[in-house]
Amino acid sequence: MKMKKIPLFLLCVLPLLFTACFPTPEKESGPTFRMIAIVENLSEPFSVNVIEAEYAEGNYWLVTGGDTIYLDAEGNPIQKSDIAVGDTIEITYNGQIMLSYPPQVAALKIVKK
Repeated sequence: MKMKKIPLFLLCVLPLLFTACFPTPEKESGPTFRMIAIVENLSEPFSVNVIEAEYAEGNYWLVTGGDTIYLDAEGNPIQKSDIAVGDTIEITYNGQIMLSYPPQVAALKIVKK
């Protein structure tokens, strides 16, 4: 049986076509939501009082992790230790709220105002 030769450009292009079909983590991130809160306790998880949000209000636990981004009001990176009780922060999260008491959200980004 005689095999046909595959043009070289197809060998280069086919892997790119297949990788375009599978989402990367950046593409899967989906919508994000924001809330403005006042830090009440710095233990893990943070205890915050939400003062402005589309779908949330009152006391929340704010779960942070190694991938949580911390920024100051100008967008410069800061450390978690730069946040203090009484600070106003803007929290970006993926929209999921864990139904505990108080409810919990996992912070993707925290901006100190």
